[in-house]
Amino acid sequence: MIEYKNKIILGTEYFRPPNPDINDFERDIENIKKTGLNLIRTWLYWKTVNPEENKWNFEIYDKLFKIAEKNKIKVLIQINAEVVPEYIVNKFSDCLYMNFKGEKVIPYPLPMVQIGGYPGINPDCEQGRKYIEEFLKQVVLHYKENQSLFGYDAWNEFMPFYGFGSVKEYLFHPETKKKYREYLRKKYRKIENYNYIYGGRDYKSFEEIPMPSDGVFIDMLDLYEFASQWISDYLKWKVSIIKKYDSIHPVCAHCAGGLDSLLKVPFDVFEISKNVDIWGTSCYEKNFWRASLQALTTRDSSNGKMWGFVEMTGGRTWHGPYGENLRTPEFIEQLVLLPLSYGSNFNLFWQWRHERFGDESPNFGLVNEDGSFNERTERISKLAEIINEFDNLNFDKPDTGILIDWRTFVFEEVSKTIPILTFELIGWFYALSKVGANFRILYGSQVSKNGIPENIKLVIAPILNVEREGIIEKLKEFVNKGGNLLAGPFLFTYDKYTYAYSQTPPVEMQKIFGSKRKEILYIDSPIIENVKNSYKVEGYKFLEVYEPFDCDIWFTSGILITGTKRKKGNSITYRIGTPVGSYIGDILNHDGNRKIETTGLINICKEILEEANCYLSPFSATGNVLLKTAKKGNNYFVFIHNPLESSQDICIHSEKEFLKASDIIEKVELKKFPKNKFFIHLNPRESKVLKIYIE
Repeated sequence: MIEYKNKIILGTEYFRPPNPDINDFERDIENIKKTGLNLIRTWLYWKTVNPEENKWNFEIYDKLFKIAEKNKIKVLIQINAEVVPEYIVNKFSDCLYMNFKGEKVIPYPLPMVQIGGYPGINPDCEQGRKYIEEFLKQVVLHYKENQSLFGYDAWNEFMPFYGFGSVKEYLFHPETKKKYREYLRKKYRKIENYNYIYGGRDYKSFEEIPMPSDGVFIDMLDLYEFASQWISDYLKWKVSIIKKYDSIHPVCAHCAGGLDSLLKVPFDVFEISKNVDIWGTSCYEKNFWRASLQALTTRDSSNGKMWGFVEMTGGRTWHGPYGENLRTPEFIEQLVLLPLSYGSNFNLFWQWRHERFGDESPNFGLVNEDGSFNERTERISKLAEIINEFDNLNFDKPDTGILIDWRTFVFEEVSKTIPILTFELIGWFYALSKVGANFRILYGSQVSKNGIPENIKLVIAPILNVEREGIIEKLKEFVNKGGNLLAGPFLFTYDKYTYAYSQTPPVEMQKIFGSKRKEILYIDSPIIENVKNSYKVEGYKFLEVYEPFDCDIWFTSGILITGTKRKKGNSITYRIGTPVGSYIGDILNHDGNRKIETTGLINICKEILEEANCYLSPFSATGNVLLKTAKKGNNYFVFIHNPLESSQDICIHSEKEFLKASDIIEKVELKKFPKNKFFIHLNPRESKVLKIYIE
């Protein structure tokens, strides 16, 4: 790992059997090298290397490694234990995954696993676990000394756990049910406690409790929290086996292909990422703002480790002969520069060659169908020439945090309600980005244990509707130490066992804000007005009315008090009674190409950031762009991203005096205008990186 610390890895997936043809290896890997990419990721199928018991054949992958070594390209092995050999299926059918109906999940092929064997076997079955361990052991021992080995990806996209619904499709094996009941026993200790908390149920022992495929909030919350622990434990075990035989090379894992695959899944990404050395996600988002928020969330869930977009489309998507969309060269380059602007250093394309077999063919290739170069590869090659410029960039620690909790996503999933938290997250992300704030995502599971990070001055909790053990105490501690806190509607409506509080928020939180909720009104498009500065802000669907007792009135809607503000010592706490991020968030969630005209939420951000004395970027830009900054020495790197499918002419202003500015990819100096301004042109979905020389 030391070799790669603060270095930028830019690579591509290459060879997921049967694509490409083995006869293309030599030319393709030479071309990968010519393009300037420095790593290839290969899918190593258990089914391919172990077709019969006690017989191991790595010949086809050995050829790949040999050619990679010749071209000084590193190889990341995607270890696919989820593609089980037929002999194991036949010998240990009792080890197959089972669904909530008690049916075995017979391994099958699908577009991303054309050779079959998916989703593998359940590791809770003792015999199956032994075979999985042997597979991991054989792969690691075979390649650990290879000079081209970069490391291992222990679990591709946590397949088959795509979305909350996957739990009832795979985790109902009898041995897994035993673990579920043991989880309940450890949590509730006595069956009487369980029965009481579950509303008066009448089980005589934990052994009687069925594993639920459906239920009320508490049923499903316990099920999904168990699933989260199960998935994390399985990854932890896989990593421990790999490291048992190779303690040198890094192990990574990554989530599936979009923002929802980080948030609306049956596991807590901030917890599960602790098990690996490198963290990542696949990114197939077309929507710029969702992709940007995905980059931020991936970074913040990495717990300070190497991270990146481990899969980014190289060209066409998605299925079948007609495909869906051809990504432009600018779009492809933006997929690299976007995570780089948040500090990533590990980004890989999916994939070098177009798929040639199955439902994903003939799509995804960075090169043409015959393997020749095109405008996309030329653009990426040009970027790769200067990729070392991004080594050792310094990003200031964020001083603002958006606090969300996975439990809220669970509640929205169970109740099948509007995805308010997603809309809120996108809206606040957009507004904070536009004003130049330096912010991060905070997760309830981490805050409840570790508190608010010391460098955070302002916490924004748009929707935090269910309590978690310890989180109220940590928020009180943050405020008492001078921290600033803004909370949206529905704050801690439910306690940690999903019972609705008799007052919202609970009394402890009322004391912090100096107000409590009086009523909820249901209005499609509420408007609230700032009392002091008279600016208006669009709300969304709901409007909480507050009863203040130790605070100032911050916002009103007619005669109704809809926002409060309390200053106590160095701390300011705010309540706002409508989802103010959701007006923008709903728009951008469905259409990232829309121009946002409203400034209401932006005005809120400016006000609270100024009062909390939070960081604002010294650079600003006209137009509809996302601007991010980093430093190297005393000079700035400014990333400017165009989210639109149309061109923009942008004026950039610097509050700092500078000597000159240059476009580091195009290698041209920009003309400096009075008052530290300069101009650039951005094509549709284009990003540029400017180096601002301060001295």
